[in-house]
Amino acid sequence: MFTKPDGRPALSFSASGVDDGILANRTALQRVLKLQARTQHLKQQQLKQQGQ
Repeated sequence: MFTKPDGRPALSFSASGVDDGILANRTALQRVLKLQARTQHLKQQQLKQQGQ
C-alpha cells in the first residue's frame, strides 16, 4: 500500500465516491445490454430479409 510522507494511505476514498462509481458502472452496463439487444434484433431482421 502506498503511503504519503506523513504515513497516511495515499489511496483514500469516500463511500459516496464508491457508490457513484457503482452507479455509473450499472448505468453503463444497462446501456451496453440495451445496445446488444438492439444489435441482436437488427441481425435477426437482416437474416429474415435475406431469407425472403
